[in-house]
Amino acid sequence: MLLRNEVYARNGYCFDNATLRHYFDKLPYYRPIWEVEGFRVPLNRQELAFVARVHARELALLPTRVAPQNGYPLLNVDFASNLRELLVSPTMRAALTRQNFVIVPTPEEQLFYLYDQNQYDYTPTFVTTDLFLQLLHKYLNGILSDVEEKRLVPLLTELLAGSHRQAEVLAARCQQPEARRAAEWAAAYYAVANELLTGRRRPVSEPYRALVAQEVALATAAQAKASVLLGDSLFQYNALKPRGMYTRTDTTRRFFRAMKWLNTAPVFLDSDAGLLHALALAQALDASPTAARHFDKLTQVINLLAGDEDNRSLTNLRRLLQTSY
Repeated sequence: MLLRNEVYARNGYCFDNATLRHYFDKLPYYRPIWEVEGFRVPLNRQELAFVARVHARELALLPTRVAPQNGYPLLNVDFASNLRELLVSPTMRAALTRQNFVIVPTPEEQLFYLYDQNQYDYTPTFVTTDLFLQLLHKYLNGILSDVEEKRLVPLLTELLAGSHRQAEVLAARCQQPEARRAAEWAAAYYAVANELLTGRRRPVSEPYRALVAQEVALATAAQAKASVLLGDSLFQYNALKPRGMYTRTDTTRRFFRAMKWLNTAPVFLDSDAGLLHALALAQALDASPTAARHFDKLTQVINLLAGDEDNRSLTNLRRLLQTSY
């Protein structure tokens, strides 16, 4: 295309095509005649023959413009009109061939620096801020999905199973009725999260079986308000409805529901019973070395992705319980 239009550019043709305009604008001999309406470039016989020969070659190459890669119709890199103007290494060219984009480090801190420089260099900008951010969004989503599905789901599954087992052991060992009820409640708490994540029920004591089933059903439906198990009349179940990337598979939906429930299900510390509930949760967690280790890993990842916790949590309570006074 550039070679064919070279003849027109040297004869002062004013291109409507932005790519051609940007390319020839940087060349010293290009002086477009734009003030004459309907200006037509007069070509001699030799120039017309050259243009026709180049155009015929273009048409012959056109079927190779699309080069499928892994079933996707990608552009043949040889058809990139400005490739010769850029410093493209063999590695970059291989990436362009494979996926039609390449990400390279630059000293620019903001995207508009690149746009401004492109204006000075008469280089057309094909990737807008929205496209770049969408690409970055999809890339980060891919990484996050991989971390959550392949790493965090198995880790959380073992954490909840281990904590539930230790809560059951703690309940069987407790002599005081209040402490035993708190341990049974902790077992029910971990059982709810476990079933939301895996779909598998874990044993709980008789007073809590119906409450656990009710809590799982309400959390899965994600519509009602008020939780009997949590003692929270304002608990909003609609916050547990999977959204965005978490709606893709059953695994992602379960992970979202379980994590959201664990992050929002309150344990009230303004009563003796509530404080005993929190202590039972922490003691059951710490009684399982595997669960405690997984909790620390999970907390580290969540803090990295979402920031530190705002409210008092099991992390703070475990730290207090491990402190000698």
